[in-house]
Order: sequence, then C-alpha cells, then structure tokens
Amino acid sequence: EKLLATPKIHAGDLLGPLVDYLTLMVRVQDDYGRARKTLDRFAKRPDLWRHLRSDVEQWSRALQELAPYRDRTPDLASARALIDRARELETVPADRAGWVHYLAASSLLQRFLALPPPTTRDAAEAYYLLGLCETHVGDRQWVSQAGLYLESAIRLAPKEPFAAEAYLLLEEDTLVGYTGSGGPNLPDSVAKHLEELRALVDH
Repeated sequence: EKLLATPKIHAGDLLGPLVDYLTLMVRVQDDYGRARKTLDRFAKRPDLWRHLRSDVEQWSRALQELAPYRDRTPDLASARALIDRARELETVPADRAGWVHYLAASSLLQRFLALPPPTTRDAAEAYYLLGLCETHVGDRQWVSQAGLYLESAIRLAPKEPFAAEAYLLLEEDTLVGYTGSGGPNLPDSVAKHLEELRALVDH
C-alpha cells in the first residue's frame, strides 16, 4: 500500500504490485473494503492514463458489488455467473475491466475445491473454470498455474464438453509459454504430453 502511494514511482511501473496486492486482498485476506480504499486512492493519482483510471474505478465498483460472495457457500453456478459477468465487461480481448470478477471467481472456486466437491464431474468443471480464470489473472512472467488446473479437468472428466475447451486453452497457454523472438520452440516431451491429453479428449 505504501508502494502504491509513492508519487516518485510512475503508475505504469506499479501495475505488477497492484495486481499482486489485489490478488492478496481478494484470494487470501478477503478484505474487499480495504482493497477498495487503496484503489480509490490510486485512482486519484495524476499519472494514470484514461484507460487505466477507468479500469481501477471499475475494479473498485466490482469489489463493492462482489463483497457478498465472500459469505456464500461456494458453488459452480456462482462461479459461472462471475465469469459470464467478466466477459460482459470486456469490450476487447486485452480489456482488463473484468479482472476482479475473474479473481473473485477463482477465489470462490478454490474454496469449492477445498470442501471437497460432491462429484468428480463437479471437481473437473471447477478445475476447468479455475484454469479459465487463471489465463486472465495469472502471472505469465512465471510458470502458469492455468496448465495444472486445465490438465486436472481433462484427466478427471475427459468426455465432458468442457474437457475439449480445457484442452484448447491448455494448448494455447502452453504454446504461448514456449514462444519467443525465434518463434515456437516446443520441447518434444511437452508436445508428447499435449498429444496424450488430446487423445483422452478425442477418444
């Protein structure tokens, strides 16, 4: 919070800490009120460009709207609703307006998986939805957790419709992770692993 309030550091250099802070507040602390106060202060910084200010203000509104979800018994229907709302808020692929909704959905899904879920199929869908959220909120500078969640969904329920969608997301996430300035450089072992998972879905 002190870092985010430091005027000598440009707002453009604080996006990483801001994302980490919100992840901590929503997923770990469940302190939406404190996070809102921090966002509202951050939104008043003079070095925010228009789009970023709009995103920060939207995140603050989302935290107020989603606070009741903290006290609900976690279920898949609520997670789906949060993800659908996140998609509605996104006007372009790179839009961050739905970011807090994805984050809240992932928090709910992690609590759902800790219960544990009533059926294997429910657990599989929860992992699929969690992987979907992670492709939006995960740190792509490090090893993505999205792949682990999506693979779990495929292995638990390979014949469910969401397993095919999970594979498509997993394949894209993996290929992007191995693509650099020289193009894709997928190790043979990783390619073989993807083929194994695709076979589970296709057969």
